Amino acid sequence: MAHRTPAPVRALGAILRALLGACTLLALLAGVPYLLLAVGHQPTELADGTLNLLQQDDGTLFFVVLTCIGWAGWAAFTLSAALEIVALLRRRTAPAISGLRSLQSLASALIGGIVLLAPTAAAAATGGPAVAATASHAAGDSAAAPSPASTASPQASEADQDKWPEHTVTSATELPWDLAEQYLGDGKRWKDIAALNPGLPQLAAGDQYLPVAATIKLPADADAADTSDRGQQHTSQTGTPPTSAELRTDTPASKEKAEEPTSVTVQEGDSLWTIADDHGDPKDWPALYEENRGAPLPGGGKFTDPDLIHPGQKLALPPQLTSKPPASSQEKKEKEEEKEQPPTPDDKDTTKAPEADPGTADEAPETAPDASAPGTPAPVPSGDNAPTQTAPASSSALAPAAVWTGAGALAAALVGTLATRRVLQQRRRRPGRRIPMPTGRPAATEQGLRAAQHPSGFSLLNATLRTLALNAAAAGRPLPALDAVVLHETKVDLHLAEPQAPVKPFTATSADQSVWTCSASSADIAEPEQLSETEMPYPALVSLGWTETGGHLVLIDLEHIGILNLDGNRDTARQVLQAIAVELASTPLAGHLELTALADAAPGLDTAAPERVARIADPAAALTEVAAHTADQRNALAAIGAETLRAARLLDDAAGAWTPHILLAQDLPDHATTSLVDALTAEPRTAGAVITTHAAAALPGLTWTLDCPDAEQPIVLPGSRLPVRLQGLADEHFADAIDLLILAASDSDVPAPTWPTDEDDAETSASSPVPAPSPPPADEREDDLPGEYAELEEADEPGAPDSERAKAPAKEQPQPAPGELDGPTGLTLADVLAEPTKPPATAPLPAPSTLPGPPANAPALQPQESLVTAPTGPTVLLLGPVSVDGAVGRIDSSRRNAGTELVAFLALNPGVDHHAIDDALWPGRLVGKEMRNAVVSRTRSWLGKDTDGHLHFPRVQDAGDSRYRLGPQVSCDWTRFQHLARTGLAHHDEDGTLALRHALSLVRGRPFGGIDPTRYAWAEPTIQEMVSAIVDVAYELSTRCREASDFPGALWAARRGLLAAEESELLHRQLFLAHHAADDLEGLREAATRLVRINEQLLDGADMEAETAELLRNLLPRPTARTR
Repeated sequence: MAHRTPAPVRALGAILRALLGACTLLALLAGVPYLLLAVGHQPTELADGTLNLLQQDDGTLFFVVLTCIGWAGWAAFTLSAALEIVALLRRRTAPAISGLRSLQSLASALIGGIVLLAPTAAAAATGGPAVAATASHAAGDSAAAPSPASTASPQASEADQDKWPEHTVTSATELPWDLAEQYLGDGKRWKDIAALNPGLPQLAAGDQYLPVAATIKLPADADAADTSDRGQQHTSQTGTPPTSAELRTDTPASKEKAEEPTSVTVQEGDSLWTIADDHGDPKDWPALYEENRGAPLPGGGKFTDPDLIHPGQKLALPPQLTSKPPASSQEKKEKEEEKEQPPTPDDKDTTKAPEADPGTADEAPETAPDASAPGTPAPVPSGDNAPTQTAPASSSALAPAAVWTGAGALAAALVGTLATRRVLQQRRRRPGRRIPMPTGRPAATEQGLRAAQHPSGFSLLNATLRTLALNAAAAGRPLPALDAVVLHETKVDLHLAEPQAPVKPFTATSADQSVWTCSASSADIAEPEQLSETEMPYPALVSLGWTETGGHLVLIDLEHIGILNLDGNRDTARQVLQAIAVELASTPLAGHLELTALADAAPGLDTAAPERVARIADPAAALTEVAAHTADQRNALAAIGAETLRAARLLDDAAGAWTPHILLAQDLPDHATTSLVDALTAEPRTAGAVITTHAAAALPGLTWTLDCPDAEQPIVLPGSRLPVRLQGLADEHFADAIDLLILAASDSDVPAPTWPTDEDDAETSASSPVPAPSPPPADEREDDLPGEYAELEEADEPGAPDSERAKAPAKEQPQPAPGELDGPTGLTLADVLAEPTKPPATAPLPAPSTLPGPPANAPALQPQESLVTAPTGPTVLLLGPVSVDGAVGRIDSSRRNAGTELVAFLALNPGVDHHAIDDALWPGRLVGKEMRNAVVSRTRSWLGKDTDGHLHFPRVQDAGDSRYRLGPQVSCDWTRFQHLARTGLAHHDEDGTLALRHALSLVRGRPFGGIDPTRYAWAEPTIQEMVSAIVDVAYELSTRCREASDFPGALWAARRGLLAAEESELLHRQLFLAHHAADDLEGLREAATRLVRINEQLLDGADMEAETAELLRNLLPRPTARTR
């Protein structure tokens, strides 16, 4: 364990430094003038006129000049100190004065040390909250049974009510959500804190500021230490975290001492039971306690409570525990595979050791405590929200999601761009083919992105800032200049460059009105219809990192900054530049912006995002482009009479006139830096900025310089003075992000994967019932279908008698002329219909389906009555909103999401071990067995048993291979869809068509619809496969029905496929053909209009495909050109 100075010693050091600074400041401000007056020679000594420059000086003139120099130095320092004090009172950065920077730095250091004296002393007096060392466990720890620090008897629980960790409120802006995020890792757990403090109504309300100086009890699993830093320090060179034995045991001086350690150092997650287990017998923990009773604790006090041990505490091992060396990492791994700790039951907070109940525990523990063992009072967090240890972001061996921790905005921007590009890829995909998906490290990186994203924050930020622009324009006020934006889960804070009265929806949270805030529940946020008419007022906002406390995202306005210089460690600065570049290339906030990458800055970004990024190799050309952009915008500002860019953005005629242009440069030519700074920082400011890692010494003083540290150390932002941890992208993760963007923009498709045959899933298929398809709704509008198709009645469904179908006229279908029609046309529906041409002649029949023919091992078609069978067990529904239907047990609604995700994962990935489950449900986190087993146990109880008494979620020890899988009576709509689709595509007859219809009847919406964006990070490849398969089946069935003159059936099939992919022009073309064949011209027009609306919402307006536009030209009547 890395050495950590005790808190009292650190506080004493800070106090001494502050007192020394105060004495130094007093000596400089008061002592220097006293000495100058007492021993100096003042200019008044020369006032008698006796000075003769032609005579030899007796020293008087020299001392007078020396004294004057002293007075000048004192005046300069006094001025610097005064500026720093005024800036401190105004919570602003003191202006830099040329020639006085060294004196300003000295004054700032001295005054800053004095200002920090009060909170440091208060922190020392209050003391850190007591942290139970059982807060979390790494996946490899050997806590195999209830330990002395994991369960409690009722008597011990009552005795320990006064020993909860505590927090003292020191700021007037602390919220319950913030405390839960800081200490529990999840803001949603503020209710747990409120339950422990019933006397505080502000906690019960949840959205009120806490009273200053209030002492708040925290749950036992509250984590006040920054475990990620310690984890990073102990990570080995290969990226593998050390074992608990390596961290606990003092470094031996010899091999014999290594085999017989005499003491250990407590780590986060330890208990007396686990330490005794590592060094001998866990039942010897009482001897370990007796050996250390009364020993001093870190930070003061004595060790008198066996239920509460502290990280950093030294424990001497008794003789019975020193005769066995600590367990090696391999031994612990073997233990992990052999046994899993029983979970804590749902209905109890603290319990004694559970009995061996095969229905609630996965595996029996290898060692159980004696019946005579005393109670173990320390409560253990259980459930889905229990905190877990986050792996350090700098380790190369981390799970992918851990790398992106804190990069919520960057992750959300990338995931949003990937989603949009894949929608377009699905539109271009040929039937029977698939879109390319990442594999290997890029695939793991994408999973990490999806687990770390916070898209809801984007929506809140976008809505609040657009509302601010609306209200500022109505009030005739310019937009405020922003030093920083802090994005919380439920609110947005604006840190202003200059204090001013707030504009709705924001309110001032500081006395000087320098910080504005707006909560997500504010009634002043404008409606979406109003927001759509307003441009983003700060399009150059980009995330820089996150706050040191609370982990809230911090964004800066590049337009306000002008030049952002990333100084300090070159590698860190480059990684920060790469993170900013990727976010700017994919952010949805800006709408549109232009990026220029100079030389080798952000390599590959221009290929990954060509619509925003251009690369210029010549520095002179890049600087000329920046100068031209700034000059053009200043001329435009003068032309409209706007004083500032922020005022111009509020004008009605400003649409598209102020596109930001940002230059990314690792190095800048020295001869051009002055002109570049002048162009970007001169008033009025323009929509331009430069981000560079150039040496700060070579740049003028008006640049915004951030000193990027060597490690994860916080920096202080200029202006707002916020302590921030910078986010960066290491080279390998930056390369992954570029690969993901390039792959998602590819125009090529790939062969479809081979689905499991009936022989492969015979065991599952034989016992898994087929979910009955939902009956056709009486009103199509209730089926999430386009309103223009509501005229089709149930009698017109494919199941109607043949006599009903015969009434529909048979007609040859027009088809585009032969030849490849590549790419979008750029035409709107009005453009298509406005071209006066002659009515098209009868076109050839539509091309036959391009789906592959029946495979050689095509399954034999089952009798019709066997296609639909009532389910006899739970059904996992994935082809729409995710749910589990038919579970006979009960589960708390707050824990249903984790159980549902586990069931969905096992339905698609049967036979996995607990490592795969951890990576899927908790990516990037080291999950203890308590959490995993609790979720597994609750899910098993929720699914229940079948009629024969067999569990629908069997115990892992009952499986021959010790793997997790669902029971044979649990069915899945996707598995059933695959079976029916494979059967239907292989048989081009009436029964094959019926199988395709049954397959489509399972589709209820877009696969995995309605999920939490931060969950199901593992499911993206499966979602894309489902979408492609549904569209292919819908296309095939619609084609078959239309060729058989079953036009209602053709419409039903296409509409059903559009439930999963409404943007698929392949299916929209099927709709057009079916409407035309049924002589439904009005329905054809409405269908075409709907496609235009969908295209307008893709990437702020996607063009109609050439093939679709050509088809509409052939199908829709248009005015003919008159001949004279």
